[in-house]
Amino acid sequence: MAGEHPNYHQLLYFWAVIREGGVVKAAESLHVTPQTISGQLKLLQASINGKLLTRVGRGVEPTDLGRHVFRLAEDMFARGLEISEFIRSDSPRGPLPLLIGVADSVPDAMVCAALAPALAPQPGVRLVCREGTLEALLSDLGAHRLDMVLSASALPSSSSLLGSSHLLAECETAFLASPTLSRSLRSRFPGNLNGAPWLLPGTGTAIRRALDAWFGRRSIVPKIVGEIDDDHLMNALAARGAGIICVPAQAEAELMRQHGLTMLGRSSELLARLYAIVARRRVQLPVLQTILAQTQSTRMSDADD
Repeated sequence: MAGEHPNYHQLLYFWAVIREGGVVKAAESLHVTPQTISGQLKLLQASINGKLLTRVGRGVEPTDLGRHVFRLAEDMFARGLEISEFIRSDSPRGPLPLLIGVADSVPDAMVCAALAPALAPQPGVRLVCREGTLEALLSDLGAHRLDMVLSASALPSSSSLLGSSHLLAECETAFLASPTLSRSLRSRFPGNLNGAPWLLPGTGTAIRRALDAWFGRRSIVPKIVGEIDDDHLMNALAARGAGIICVPAQAEAELMRQHGLTMLGRSSELLARLYAIVARRRVQLPVLQTILAQTQSTRMSDADD
């Protein structure tokens, strides 16, 4: 049997054994007998001339080779089971999820505006949003665990993902502070920002890089009292007078109303941007196409076919 290629079912059975933690549980999840799985695992190991599993107590664990094979098979079979369950059912069990990844430090107001088509009543669609670092979200997008990623920056040129970046929106930025802090800043904008206390996004984010460059061009030296990635916490601290915040102009009215903040000034030179990043050759729900139809411009991360 050695030398034959592994087949789909052999790999599926092996993947299920690792995922479920044993042969018996894997057999139950796949509705086959444990003997069937054991037999196919023997054929699989013979075909690759290598050991994939080792017994530990009453269970099994993957060998180094087994862990590598499992990682390669994991995304493929996770998606395959979803397809199989959908096809076997007489009708979908519920609305299809639209899986959106939102990168850290992307302003809520811009995300809400971009996702407006998905937030409207959509037959058969359920919006699912997950936050994380851009690197982690792009990994999930490449593995088809997400349909789209929203980011303040375009797809990095260093990324291995084959995809495209779509600029959904851009707007001026506004500088807000509590009334008490605003009254203490007596110089005219933007000079009143120099030496003032600031609440800034974390280093490494797109908006922080843009802010740092803008500070340099304007000879502004901020007194950084906090580096915060969570918008809600930053807004709450600003309301308490902790420091100045920089926000998209489209969010300023709501923040001024909710938190009693006042505007120090605006900059048309410093723009807040929102990009949608999608993987190439991915079947997309119609609502996702509607979101992308808002695109103002598109930058492909790689050459067209």
